[in-house]
Amino acid sequence: MRCSLILLLLPFSGGWDACLAESLSLQPNADTTLIGIAPDNNLGTAEFFNAGFNGRGYESRALFSFDLTSIPPGSTINQSTLTLDVIRQPAENPTDSYFAFYRMLRPWGEGTKTYPGMSPGMGSPATLGDATWNDRFYGMSLPWAAPGGAIGIDFASSITAEVAVGGIFESPYTLPSDSGLATDLQFWVDHPDQNFGWMVLTESTGFLNTARAFASREDGLGRGPLLNIDYTPVHEPSILSLVFMAVPAMFGLIRFRRR
Repeated sequence: MRCSLILLLLPFSGGWDACLAESLSLQPNADTTLIGIAPDNNLGTAEFFNAGFNGRGYESRALFSFDLTSIPPGSTINQSTLTLDVIRQPAENPTDSYFAFYRMLRPWGEGTKTYPGMSPGMGSPATLGDATWNDRFYGMSLPWAAPGGAIGIDFASSITAEVAVGGIFESPYTLPSDSGLATDLQFWVDHPDQNFGWMVLTESTGFLNTARAFASREDGLGRGPLLNIDYTPVHEPSILSLVFMAVPAMFGLIRFRRR
């Protein structure tokens, strides 16, 4: 009833958008880690994914993507936020850093591996199709343009968004709606065949102990990345609204004829 009133009273002033804007919350459909210290290992089914440098100077980079097929083609993305939860950090001298998010330009395989024993960041040996530090799809002759991914080839040249990340107790971290998230989401809605998700990496290159483990979609407590999207789907005006939109024109024509 409320939307009907808006459409009746405001046929020319955004009534449609006010009524038809919708919201959606998503967790990833895939996430994994590229492990610099174990370049042929995969970590696709762990309860976390890693990004940053460890205490020995080896880097990890995270990948994750979202299934946007529930957003109708032609929709307009109005705004979006992304929330991540840090669940692990270096035991000694953890270093805060900014983490950058880049739109991926090429596909990759999440993989099916977790970690054995007491080395969670090492993953397990990859098998066919898994993403690793060296390969987009292990064993399929589909390497990254450079180990860990090459800027401008494997992922975009410009940063989509960035966020300052401290420790576990400052978590969760939210990328605001004024970042470039909505721009990427709009691109993917318009070009669904190019939705390969985002890469996350630290901007503090060369600093030790910036590594952070972010809860993944496999996290048992449901702390994985949460993408909130506000969008307006394509709509066709109802017959009733078309009638009301035509009324002013009809009255104008009548007045013209009476002159």
